[in-house]
Amino acid sequence: MTHRFLTHCRRIIRVTVSLILIFGVCRVRAADFFAGARGGAALEGKGSEFHQADLYGGIYLPGHWHFYSNWFLRAGGDGSVGWLSDGDKNAFVGALGPFVELGKGKFPLTLEVGVAPTLLSRHQFRLKDFGDNFQFTDHVDLNWRIADRFTAGIRFQHMSNGGINHNNPGVNLEMLTCRFNF
Repeated sequence: MTHRFLTHCRRIIRVTVSLILIFGVCRVRAADFFAGARGGAALEGKGSEFHQADLYGGIYLPGHWHFYSNWFLRAGGDGSVGWLSDGDKNAFVGALGPFVELGKGKFPLTLEVGVAPTLLSRHQFRLKDFGDNFQFTDHVDLNWRIADRFTAGIRFQHMSNGGINHNNPGVNLEMLTCRFNF
């Protein structure tokens, strides 16, 4: 194992332990947990024939920040495990990170933004070399609360190594999401 890989693993462990401590200290209700599935593809054109599918789960931190005319912000964290493929080679993908959700009262649409350190089991694919197994995934989700416990949405995400390696092509994915709120 290279020194750089061990350094990335230590960073992931620190972030994971920090989130576990934050979630452990905060009291949460059962309704603050969620689990779901998402999947999608890169629709960028030639050289980006990537597909991804994930199972994910997360938690909302207690409390909301309310401001002007019934708008609110709430924070949380989620983790995912899944599969990434370019049609030729496959890889495990795992991510864990925080997010913030913006909404307005009981209106069924919310906007979520977040970033997560991400680990790939391989970084070399047929048409792209991501440069490193350690990546960052940032996302914007538009979620629709269809029922009290069920949410569907669309996710736009970008994954790249953030410049920690000289080779940093990244990939943009558009995904459909669904989740069950406990």
